[in-house]
Amino acid sequence: MKDIRHFESMYEKKRSPINFLTFNTFKLIISVTFLVTVFSQTALADDKTDVENLLKERIDNIVAALENKDLANEIKEEKIENIIKPIINFPLMSMLVLGKEAWTSLPEKDQKRFVELFAKTIKQTLINKILNFVDEKVIIETSDLVSNKKVNVSISIVSKDKNIPILFKFYRSGNEWNIYDVEIEGVSILKNFKAQFTDSLQDMTAQELIVKMEKSDSSK
Repeated sequence: MKDIRHFESMYEKKRSPINFLTFNTFKLIISVTFLVTVFSQTALADDKTDVENLLKERIDNIVAALENKDLANEIKEEKIENIIKPIINFPLMSMLVLGKEAWTSLPEKDQKRFVELFAKTIKQTLINKILNFVDEKVIIETSDLVSNKKVNVSISIVSKDKNIPILFKFYRSGNEWNIYDVEIEGVSILKNFKAQFTDSLQDMTAQELIVKMEKSDSSK
């Protein structure tokens, strides 16, 4: 009998947290769950809106610079660089294109140097693309919430001949949203550079790659 009472008491203890919930407590749990769900959905919708507004603001500023016929091309390039630079996550892009093994093999000073060199390449690549979009209309098509830290925004560059689709991939670091990849007509800048660096790293170390990039940069 003692053993039976022991197991019965154990069973009652296990059941008690649920069985002894009052109806009001149950309603409270349901209400809190509902509010958390609604709040999360609202927050995610706000994230999409924030990213769209951020991108739209930058695009409007770029278009204004491109349409200003009083500016020399060198000044336009400088203005465009100042517009796009703050919203691109160059350190993240650098880590992704170099790969974990190569990135972690570099001391901190070399990591910083690689970011500097790679940032120059990315900025010039984007600026050269942007300068070709003169007198063309920009339309923000859709935005997709990939995760609570990733939002993709699709735009179209509309010209007389064709529409050019561009996909901006944003990542949230802390409270800031930054671009970590751009796909132009389905071609990812990030994947393109990663493939190039992966090939280079078959024949050289990450530090040797930096030296090669420095020589290329100094020759420009």
